[in-house]
Formats: sequence, C-alpha cells, structure tokens
Amino acid sequence: MPASRGPSFADRPWVAYLCALAAVIVATLLRLAIQPLVGNAIPFLTYFAAALLIAWHFGWWPAALCVALSILPGTYFFLNPGATLSLASDVAARAPVGGFMVAALGASYLLATVRKALRRARAAEQEQRRINQELIETNRDLEAFAFAASHDLREPLRTITTYSQLLTEAARGQSLIETGTAARVIIEATARMGHFLDDLLVYTRLNADTEEHAPEKVDLNVALAHAMQNLETAIRQTKALVSSSQLPFVSGHEVHFVQLFQNLIENAIKYSGERTPDIRITAERCGGEWRVAVRDNGIGIEAKYREQIFEVFKRLHGRQLPGTGIGLAICRRVVEGCGGRIWVESEPGRGSTFYFSLPWVEETVKTIAVAQTAD
Repeated sequence: MPASRGPSFADRPWVAYLCALAAVIVATLLRLAIQPLVGNAIPFLTYFAAALLIAWHFGWWPAALCVALSILPGTYFFLNPGATLSLASDVAARAPVGGFMVAALGASYLLATVRKALRRARAAEQEQRRINQELIETNRDLEAFAFAASHDLREPLRTITTYSQLLTEAARGQSLIETGTAARVIIEATARMGHFLDDLLVYTRLNADTEEHAPEKVDLNVALAHAMQNLETAIRQTKALVSSSQLPFVSGHEVHFVQLFQNLIENAIKYSGERTPDIRITAERCGGEWRVAVRDNGIGIEAKYREQIFEVFKRLHGRQLPGTGIGLAICRRVVEGCGGRIWVESEPGRGSTFYFSLPWVEETVKTIAVAQTAD
C-alpha cells in the first residue's frame, strides 16, 4: 500500500485564493504598464488572462474570486477614471463589466472543467499503469511458485516416497533401527514441506491483508518484542544478543512488522557462522521517513547477491542451511506495501546491515528499549 502523503503547498485552499488575489495585483500592474499604449481600451484584458491562469491551476472558485476582485480596478481606474464608487451611476460602465464577468466566468469554468478532466484522465492512466505493474509482479510470482512447486515441493515428496518404501521393507524384516531412521527422515521431510507451505501462505496473504484492513499506527517496539518472543528458543540455543534502541511509530499492520523483524533476526541467527550472533536494531529520522537498521556480525553477503536475496524462493546456500527462500521476499513485500523500501549493505565475513525505510508518522515515540541476552 503506497504511503499517503499530505497535500502539497499548491493543494491547500487558502493558497489558491491567495494566488487569485496576487494575480489581480499583478494584472493591475501590467495594465498600468500598458496604459500609455492602449489608453482606456480593453480595460479587462490582463484581468481576463489572470482569471484563466487561476482557473487552469486552481479551479473555478478561485478564478471566480479573481474575476470579482478585477471588477473594481478594471472599471474605476481604466474604463471611467475619476468616477465615484457607484457602478449604478455609470451606465456606460455596466456593459463592459457585465461582458467581462460573463466571458471571464464562462471561460474560467470551461478551462477548469477541461483541466479537471485531464487530471482525472491522468490519474486513471497512472492507476492503470499501477494495476498493470501489479499484474506483471503477480505473474512473476506465479511463475516462481510454479518453479517451487516442481522443485522445492517435489524434493520432500520424493524423500517421503523413498523412505516409505524403506520403512515398508524394514517392517517386513523387523529391523527396528532401519524403521526408526526411515520414520525420522519422513517426519523431517513433512516438516520441511509444512514450513514451506506456511511461508508461502504468509507471502500470498500480505496483499490481501493490506486491502481488507485499513492501516493503523504501529509501535515497532511492540512488534519487535513479539518477534523476539517467537524466536525465544533460537535466541536461547545460540546465546544470541539482540538489542534495540527506541523505535518509532509507523503506519501499517502490526502482524506484518512482527513477520518483518522475525525474518530479519532469524536470518541473522541462521547465517552467523561460528560466531555468537550479535544483532543490533536502530532507527533514525531521515527527512520525511524513518530508516531502521538491523545489523549483525554474520558471514555477510557478496555484492552480486544483494538484490537476488529479496526474490521469492531464492536461497544462496541451497540445502546447506534450513529455509524456504521466502523470508526476505516477505520482508520486501511488507516494507513496499507500506510505501517504503528495503536493501542490504554487506561484505563477506564482516556481517550485514539490512535497512528499511518507512514514511514518518506524527506520533510521540515511546522510549522502549528492548534487549535480550539468552544465557
């Protein structure tokens, strides 16, 4: 879900009416400049142009204000200099004023309508482009899923078939050792398949959750705490140190950010090598966004793989390390769905730092430092 941005400077209503006033002043100065050349002829020329300019950029109502403000200088300073401030007393002035008002208001309305239609057409075109891009990405995901179904799912199924046959033969021969080994391998294969399907379900549900539920303000400190609770066993077994500075509020869905932190921390633990995992999470304000960093001291990533790792079903280490190849793809979909981006900076043997940026939300940041060291 793209981040919602506030109105631009030009979109604020008071700016439109202030510009209408400024346009009348500029038109008056221009009319004074050409007074020696044209005299009292075409007194409303510059004001007519100003009204059209305001109508094109800001719409009909600011243009109507511009027309109304133009009547006084256009009539009393140019059409009938020296007249008193009573339009009814000057019959000769009423026809040009009425003509100007009708022409300016009509032309402004027409121009504003055309401009609005062009903007709607442009918005529809942009929306169509966005939908087409989503379709392209969906098709790409479907192709990747087809590849995974034919390879990643077939491998554990083949294992189950093979060891089921061995289990049958071992049962006939009443070999308890072979029977136990075959049963253990079958259980591990089905567990791998289950993890794969679970991650695949999470990945495919991210877009649906975003469309079905409105975004809310999420405290990243709470999301991180929940992610660490889910990883309590892995943190304790590896004696990992996970520390965090105070984290901000962002817009999105808490469950998605729990998945984001959980995948990043789990990867940091998984790819720590022989070292005790040391994971540090920080956040800083960068302009109109928050930038969160998840640093680890693991084995690192080569530069040529920094983009590839975020693709679905991509595993750099094959089956040497457990995993489904979907975790970082989930991270990217979560961040991009909130209008941000995610990337990694790393050197082999010197750890990795995963960064993700999210739009800034006006909310007091809770001072909650999360730190956990598993003994």
